[in-house]
Amino acid sequence: MKTFLFPLLLLPFGNPCFAAVLFDLNDVALDGTAGENTYITRNSATTGGLTYNSGTPSLTYNLNAANSYSYFVSYFDAQTLSVGDAIELSYSFTPSSTSSFRDTAGAFRVGLYNSKTDQASEDSNDTGLSEYNDDRGYMGVYSPRGTSDTFFQRTGNNNLLWSSSTRTAVTGSPTLDTPGTDAVTGLLRLTLQTPTSLLLESQLNGSTVQSVLDTSGLETTFDALSFFAMSGSNTSNSLTFTEMTVTLIPEPSSLLLVTMAGLIFMIARKRSA
Repeated sequence: MKTFLFPLLLLPFGNPCFAAVLFDLNDVALDGTAGENTYITRNSATTGGLTYNSGTPSLTYNLNAANSYSYFVSYFDAQTLSVGDAIELSYSFTPSSTSSFRDTAGAFRVGLYNSKTDQASEDSNDTGLSEYNDDRGYMGVYSPRGTSDTFFQRTGNNNLLWSSSTRTAVTGSPTLDTPGTDAVTGLLRLTLQTPTSLLLESQLNGSTVQSVLDTSGLETTFDALSFFAMSGSNTSNSLTFTEMTVTLIPEPSSLLLVTMAGLIFMIARKRSA
């Protein structure tokens, strides 16, 4: 995967810093493409899939059969957070219609996971894959057309990545805002504040940031993102992503050291010249 360093990047929460892009739409490879890193799992149906447009770029997530679910996973180089570091998944997509999502709790979900080096290598029509069995991570679960949901941590084992039996609600989590059924811009951010506390943050469509502090059984290594959707009653629902970016934001004091080292290097070169 490509890694780009951006100095003095102004993040949605207003903190200027260096950031390394770990994954974005330019990195998507699927359907047998060399270096394939993105796979879809459908709920026992052959409808639905992923279509990638490298020119835009954009990724169209064609949802499964009406009132059913599917999800996709994209992999990037594994990153382990140090205290003060954050990993952030930002995304934008447009549903094909206002009824693209099923009218039920948890119809849309976003997650960052650790595959523990056992990554999927194929699409599936059988709800899950054995490679997902021991994945760990965090998710925001949302209800576009009704009651909202909350933050969860994946703590159990199951071949279905998004199985409700594997997830535990993060204690103290707020009821998350609904993304609605029109175009969505969202963000899921995880910050390791201390060795025993991880801050989870969600923001949808520029609304107030919602957060909770997790202090139990933390996961701090990540190498996968995932999106899950339950399709509405129509048979041709889709979500077209125009942004899907994973960014690593280093701890601020380390950024200061990098900045100082860069300035010293520039001064030394100027004097030498």
